[in-house]
Amino acid sequence: MNQNYFKHYSYGKIVYDLRKNDPKLFEPWWAFVLCDPGIVDFYSWLCKSWGKPLDRSTAWGSHISWAKGQKPQNENLWGQKYPKIKFYYSNIIRTDNNQHAWLDVWCPELHEIRQELGLPKKLNWNFHITLGRLR
Repeated sequence: MNQNYFKHYSYGKIVYDLRKNDPKLFEPWWAFVLCDPGIVDFYSWLCKSWGKPLDRSTAWGSHISWAKGQKPQNENLWGQKYPKIKFYYSNIIRTDNNQHAWLDVWCPELHEIRQELGLPKKLNWNFHITLGRLR
């Protein structure tokens, strides 16, 4: 981990298959780390103050997606409870795709959980917190 890049840390709660009871929003095999909304609030405010306002409408709230619709090989472990997990995040707002703003996240524990579930390895080691869509 590059400590100069991932300068901040926080904790989040792992949740699975959010919105199971809402057929409009439910998609199976999705998992998130719900994180402090203050992180998104602060960096969204920075974007706005720099002339890059964001559309922050998301059904999931402040989160890190770590499983995106892929059925795990070890289905019996899906939904396993974990204590809050620690993740590190960058203070550099990225907008590389000219559509979204996000913060890179480093969390080795999420890679371990993906491995336990039998999900494919991520090509890069980073996850991210989406701040919103660029307007």
